[in-house]
Amino acid sequence: MKVKEADLNLESPAKLNLSLEVIGILETGFHEISSIMQSLDLHDDITFYESSDLEISCSVPELADQNNLIFQVVSKLKTEYSVGRGVKIHVQKNIPLASGLGGGSSNIATVLGGLNLLWDLRLTNEELKRTGAMFGSDIPFFIHGGTAYSHGTGTEIRQLPDLATHAFLLIDPKCIIPNKTATMYSKIISSDYTNGGLTRKLEARIRGGGDVPQELMYNVFDKISSRNFNNVKRCIKTLKTIGIREIHTAGSGPYLFTVIKNKDIGRAYQILLQNKYAINSIVTESIGHFNV
Repeated sequence: MKVKEADLNLESPAKLNLSLEVIGILETGFHEISSIMQSLDLHDDITFYESSDLEISCSVPELADQNNLIFQVVSKLKTEYSVGRGVKIHVQKNIPLASGLGGGSSNIATVLGGLNLLWDLRLTNEELKRTGAMFGSDIPFFIHGGTAYSHGTGTEIRQLPDLATHAFLLIDPKCIIPNKTATMYSKIISSDYTNGGLTRKLEARIRGGGDVPQELMYNVFDKISSRNFNNVKRCIKTLKTIGIREIHTAGSGPYLFTVIKNKDIGRAYQILLQNKYAINSIVTESIGHFNV
């Protein structure tokens, strides 16, 4: 049987929060944040096929039912813009699930961009961002990617100059957190709030073309993860025994990350962690901005 060639293949990149401060709670009940976000070359692959039907498939089958946000986004665009065609979409997951690396939000943004091309909707980036924000606070960032300042509930994005290429080691602490994002934000207490000053310093440094020192990579979830999850504490202890001192939380976790000099050093750490401690990790690096 001949397999139909895809009509469109797109990469759906992961992200890191180089900083993530929670300033307080808004009147809407959502948390107000201040963050620097960065796209990575680690990505899922999303394939689009023209079709009269509407069908979503995924390498992780439980993500492909009709409650999936991708299905909801496709249905919304199809209805709102009176699209007479369908589409078949396949998502090949490479970004770890519920890790803090933004895979789900990135997938939504990539599908929005893909359908904008495939269905010739001619929507602007701002229109895509507004649609994306209806489905998740991180989604607008992924419309343009690169390096950006995110504030408000996370949907307000200010693009920054592309960061010089930085390599990162992403580490899996083997910590499963049900309903992860809501759970992590529910554990924030008033003493965790900051005023966004570290994020503003990091933004100024990036705008000035400077380096990104790890001491400015503050994430409120660093202390929240450590005080609530023993697996995270144990993983951090192991990382320090092999010489990794600056360890940060990826988004709201539970994945951890550290900046490394280059990918070769990252791969050496990767082998050591896997062979001696049975800890999985991923070597990746930053990428510049793009248009979905």
